[in-house]
Amino acid sequence: MGSNRIVVLTALPLEAAAVRAHLPQPTRHDLPTGTIIEETALEGTGYNVCLVCTGPGNGQAAVVAERVINWADPVAVFFVGIAGALKDDVALGDVVAATRVVGTRAAKRPRPASRRGRRPGSARIGCFRLHSTSRLMLRG
Repeated sequence: MGSNRIVVLTALPLEAAAVRAHLPQPTRHDLPTGTIIEETALEGTGYNVCLVCTGPGNGQAAVVAERVINWADPVAVFFVGIAGALKDDVALGDVVAATRVVGTRAAKRPRPASRRGRRPGSARIGCFRLHSTSRLMLRG
């Protein structure tokens, strides 16, 4: 992590537009692979935000994310969106952060009897500091 860049990825143009509305005068970078990055400085922070719309699909998102991460060498990467597939108790504007990320492909495969009852796929534990900050903010 050698840069001051924060990468923000979205799947849908609608999501990218919502983020872009908060980015003053982004500069466009066109990677040789066709990926377009919009970069702008966050005033008073010392950080730049690099916004990229990956398009739909896990495979495409993974490829674009890798390209952008290699280019930007970011201090942080966020994948943001509208969370349309989540439960009804998530309202517009709510922030949802994963505590565990489970490999969806593994979760869809039938499991042998010896593995039933266990969580499928590979799990990654989320950033403790992010979750601590979130809980603090919820307290008001």
